[in-house]
Amino acid sequence: MTVTVGDIGEFGLIGRIAQEAFTAPDEALGFQDDAALWRQGDGWLIATTDALVEDVDFRLNTFSWEDIGWKALAANLSDIAAMGGVPRGAFVTLCLPAGIEAADVLAFYKGMAPLAQEAQTPILGGDLSSSEQIVVSITVLGEVESRERVLRRATARVGDQIAVTGVLGNAAAGLALLEGGGNENQDYAARYIAAQRRPIPRLREGQALLEAGVRCGMDISDGLAADLQKLCTASGVRAEIILERIPTDPDLPLVFGDSHRLHAMSGGEDFELLFVAPPDTMQRAQDHLREKALEQVTVIGTIVAGQRGAVTVRDERGNVVPLSHEGFDHFGAAGIPLAGA
Repeated sequence: MTVTVGDIGEFGLIGRIAQEAFTAPDEALGFQDDAALWRQGDGWLIATTDALVEDVDFRLNTFSWEDIGWKALAANLSDIAAMGGVPRGAFVTLCLPAGIEAADVLAFYKGMAPLAQEAQTPILGGDLSSSEQIVVSITVLGEVESRERVLRRATARVGDQIAVTGVLGNAAAGLALLEGGGNENQDYAARYIAAQRRPIPRLREGQALLEAGVRCGMDISDGLAADLQKLCTASGVRAEIILERIPTDPDLPLVFGDSHRLHAMSGGEDFELLFVAPPDTMQRAQDHLREKALEQVTVIGTIVAGQRGAVTVRDERGNVVPLSHEGFDHFGAAGIPLAGA
């Protein structure tokens, strides 16, 4: 029987590729985390690569070229933030139809420039190629202090608390507005559309979490439910979260109604940080980010023993909450079922 990538999904495919092709030495880490980590001389380097494809990740009728440049770099910087790393440089590959105006290409780089400057991540080079649609692929290089002082997905332990930075669901609301699911002229619309077009990678927050002693985390790019599954799978544990504890913007019900927290769980592209830590470390992390005036930290659940990779969502009364949608998968596979789904 033929098995397609649609059958096994993006992360099932990654797992199979890892089994066949991943031959990194013991001093390197790779497929399970947001970025690769390896020793270089006396230091530890990290690298990530991510692509944005026209009509999959953006549409030219809802994104400006400046927006595309910003978001493409932000998505990669978020992977560096997810490891607690410091970015050092980026390489940009841009594949374009020949009919694209040169001014649009320059606008793409103009949109990227302020984020690159703010993150102290110079554009070091890249490549240009022709294609039938616009494809952007960026590689960002960075560094961490050591193999032990890094955020990884595989280090969650039973009894750890689960937390996120910031609020979730704004990017999903922005996408809904851009795709015609709401009134873009409302006061809250600009905030949500900005979250979709120009997300902020949490670089300082990731580094602050490391300083506080946190060692397990990732970013939220495919949705809280899907990304928490990945973390639990890597760590061999199960998670339980309380729906009402998921932090959301006060106006989010104006876009999604009473189901706004369910949309916040599955919408993706928030690029906030998801992390777990023992209660004393979690308290230290909350205090540390507050002292630095960084994004707030909200504890939403607990790591428990049980089916590897399973995530149970409950309401405040302890009832299991059914989820109809778990998050984004490039090939549309359902992934690991959530309890109640």
